Parts: sequence; C-alpha cells; structure tokens
Amino acid sequence: MIESCIVRRQTGMTLLGAVVTLTILSIMLSVGLPQLNRQVQARALRLDARALAALVRQARSLSLETPQTLMLCGSRDGKQCDDKGWQQVILRLADGSRLQHLRLQGDEHVVWRGVSTPLIFHHRWRHNFLNGTFSLCPIQDTDIAAWRIIISRLGRPRLVRVPNDPRCAPTP
Repeated sequence: MIESCIVRRQTGMTLLGAVVTLTILSIMLSVGLPQLNRQVQARALRLDARALAALVRQARSLSLETPQTLMLCGSRDGKQCDDKGWQQVILRLADGSRLQHLRLQGDEHVVWRGVSTPLIFHHRWRHNFLNGTFSLCPIQDTDIAAWRIIISRLGRPRLVRVPNDPRCAPTP
C-alpha cells in the first residue's frame, strides 16, 4: 500500500494581511465618521424645527378653543420669558401661567424675525399679526442646511429647508 502524504494548508491571517485590512478600515472610518456626524446634526436640527412648528400649531389651535390670549416666547432658563434666546420656548397664558415648555435639543442658533416678540395668539383672530420667520441655523457645520419656520398672518407654520441661509451667516 502506498502511503499518501496529506499536505495541510495553513489557514489564518498573515501579518501583512492584517496591516492592509486595518489600513483600509481606518481610511474608511476617517472618511465616514465626519459624514455620519453631519447626518446626526442635520437630523437633530430637523427634529427641533418640527417640534417648534408643532408648538406654534398647538398655540394657534388652543387660542381658537379658549377665550384667552396665549403667548409664545423665548427663554434662557425655561422659567421666564426674556426673549434673549430661543433655545427654550415657553407657551403661556397672558396672565403668566405656563402651559408648555420646549427645550431644543440640537446645537443650533435660533433667529426670530417678525412683527412682535413674543408671538401673541389672540382668541379674536382679527387682532393677530403673526407674520414672521424662525431660522434654525447650525452652529458647528455650515454645510448643513438651515430650517425656516415661516408663520403666516393667521399663525400657520410652514417648514422650509434652506441651504446657505443668509440669516445664518455670522455677524462681523
């Protein structure tokens, strides 16, 4: 009988193969992580824009249902209206009692340009002049498109995505 030699091939990874694999993986991560970070920031900005638009819609509908005047105002501390920043938004009655509080989660700068600050929702709509626009501007990455919440005279919000928003440009 003839004895056969069984030759086994060694399986596994060589050092060179491991180095090449790790190099390719690190290049892919260095390219992909900034893009992933941009996507996360853009999503947070969009969610904050939707939340603020929903609060405007809620204020409008509550003012139609109740015979009271409602106010939507910006706040730094979330307790009192100071209109020095819109990172926190308070929906309150005209007598000062707070109905709802919204804290924006993303890292953005909020700009309000409109007829009045705070936004006042009268139960008699002939007194409302709510024309204005919220601009939610990214602070860190200018490649991310800003969002505008355009509010009509009757208090209806409309969301618009605006790449290269001039309102978001840093002031000298």
